[in-house]
Amino acid sequence: MPCGGEAVKAKTGRDWAEWGRVLDEAGAKQLSHADIAKLVDSRQPAGGWWSQQVTVGYERMRGLRAPGEAKGKGFTASASKTLAIPAAAAHDWWTDAARRRRWLDTEVEITTATAPKSVRLKLADETRVQVWITAASEAKSRVGVEHTGLADAAAREAAKAFWSSALALLKTAAEGG
Repeated sequence: MPCGGEAVKAKTGRDWAEWGRVLDEAGAKQLSHADIAKLVDSRQPAGGWWSQQVTVGYERMRGLRAPGEAKGKGFTASASKTLAIPAAAAHDWWTDAARRRRWLDTEVEITTATAPKSVRLKLADETRVQVWITAASEAKSRVGVEHTGLADAAAREAAKAFWSSALALLKTAAEGG
């Protein structure tokens, strides 16, 4: 589930089992993601974010969505790493091709770069990668990667492993190792 049972009950008034019964009775298994979210929104007071959480949780409970699957958009993998370098320097390790080649063993096309906060990439297989860089302090940054458009759960697991390894290599290269 995208969030714990106690949290969903506290915010929406129902636990996961209750949401399953309510949505099954309303025929949600045959509805689109957007229609399930509208149905959930009409039956709980907490608002849109919680409607999405309940919708994704219901889709997972009923086998309509696998973990990491973005309905209709393939699978998504993510990884993150804290680096002992400032955010601007971390951004440079993504945008400078010579630096990037020192740690990233794949060709990418930068589609957007907003220093020092984000970089968007397109890979040769047409999947997309969003990189977020957040300053943790003046001397540290946190880098998060989200790889979208993956074909299936196996591709998701491979991408998670790839990005975890790549970020470890980035950490070593950027921190002077």
